[in-house]
Amino acid sequence: MAAKDGRQHFYEKLSASVGVAAGAAAVAPMHVEKGVAQMPGWRPALAAATVMTLITAALVMMFFYAPFARTDALGGGKLATRIGEVREVRLEDGSTLILDTGTSINVDLSAEQRVVSLERGRARFRIAHDAARPFIVRFGQNEILSPGTIFDVTYGHRIAIHLLEGSADVKVHGWRSSARSERLFRLHPGEQLAFLDGQAMSPSVMSAKPTDEQWVSGVKDLDDVPISEVIAEANSYSTTQIVLADPGLGSREIFGSVHIRDIDAVAEAIAAFLEARIDRSHPGKLIITK
Repeated sequence: MAAKDGRQHFYEKLSASVGVAAGAAAVAPMHVEKGVAQMPGWRPALAAATVMTLITAALVMMFFYAPFARTDALGGGKLATRIGEVREVRLEDGSTLILDTGTSINVDLSAEQRVVSLERGRARFRIAHDAARPFIVRFGQNEILSPGTIFDVTYGHRIAIHLLEGSADVKVHGWRSSARSERLFRLHPGEQLAFLDGQAMSPSVMSAKPTDEQWVSGVKDLDDVPISEVIAEANSYSTTQIVLADPGLGSREIFGSVHIRDIDAVAEAIAAFLEARIDRSHPGKLIITK
């Protein structure tokens, strides 16, 4: 794979660090009990590397996949998440919602229909099938109708519907203030309907990116994503904000995996990529400066 600007240098630094660590492990002294044959020199290093890999994997699993806060058997009313909070909500009908940071919903379950209004933010809907009671998700002047499926909805200045499983009908009205007629879109798994509030052109269905659904786990695989976009998403999860001393660096594209809800980890990853430092002297700010 051809290296992009900065990528080859990053790989060379990483390879050098790995080589130094492997060399240190290989020459580390090991106490040998009497009567026990000493293993060849490469085996202690391999064993140490294996143990460290298992420990690291366990820590990653504990940190990345810790359970969400949970609300059970919600049959109606409003619910909102704080900045940095991700919450799982189980409805009385068996459906499950995951609310992202800064998200607000209103739930109304009746004998005739199930309605959830997304007032702001982002949520994943895992809809329990019930042919007699349609499930409707409303956001602004738009709505999604589905008997039972899984999809994500983002509602703010940018509006996006990403279907993960099943099928869903999306009724869109008012992508711009002068739009008088509504349009009905049928989404299939892996498809996304996205548009900006007030945009002039009618929205269109497109293929979703694999990273679009990673917000639930929090681990984002970044593949040539502008640094400004990464900072904006990380900042949405924290009252501490990442700031670029030189805003022009925001157009640089970054790659790798990072836990997007860990503001310090994101700042450190960006600083390492830019070969910059983090100024922590200003309360509530992590200023990345060259």
